[in-house]
Amino acid sequence: MSRALRRYNLLLISFLRGVTGLRRIRCYLLASLLGTLAYMGVGYAADPAPVDVQVTALFRGKALLSVNGQSKMLASGESHGGVTLVEADSRSALIEFRGVEQRLTLNQRIGGGYHAPNKTEVQVWPDARGMYRTTGAINGFAVSFLVDTGATSVAMNSATAKRIGIDYRLIGQPRRISTASEVVTGYAVSLNQVSVGELRFSNIDAVVIESKQPSQILLGMSYLSRLEIGHHNGAMVLKQKY
Repeated sequence: MSRALRRYNLLLISFLRGVTGLRRIRCYLLASLLGTLAYMGVGYAADPAPVDVQVTALFRGKALLSVNGQSKMLASGESHGGVTLVEADSRSALIEFRGVEQRLTLNQRIGGGYHAPNKTEVQVWPDARGMYRTTGAINGFAVSFLVDTGATSVAMNSATAKRIGIDYRLIGQPRRISTASEVVTGYAVSLNQVSVGELRFSNIDAVVIESKQPSQILLGMSYLSRLEIGHHNGAMVLKQKY
């Protein structure tokens, strides 16, 4: 018998001094059994499930967190998978998990108990107009994408490029681009990193168009060609090839 259980029984005997006869025996046996089960329950309690957390995009007051392979944009104070985003800026995010706070920089990971499936995949559901929209990141900045298999490359307007820190006139190659209504100036650039969920690739060709269009970033084939694209139960499935 363990020392803790012996102490429990001694306290129980002291408590039952005022109880006599058969009733005392029954109370003692029942209480002893309950005490033993409670003690064993503590000893065999399962450890909390392991967690894997990674910061995949940073923004002022927001961060895109991947928790056990599931990505979600969180504002300060919001939680996902037991992980709470305390605060965030363009340099780091302060998260809280199981009562412990830890500051993570872009793409930094904690945990390691989680093992992703052999092929990472993301499901994108159509909106009311049948368009496939999803969230992701470009060079660590959170963005929204319109999945466009008809677009040769990732494409964005100049205002969006400036917002996410792409100096396209400095690093890009100018070219003339024909749209549905006009011919405009565009710049071919290479994006350091583009990600949707855990589907993350480097050196993605893109074009920045000096126009208000496209109003949303087009996720074109310079990114999509690196994936297997299929459909399942109405959703577009983007899957890692290898």
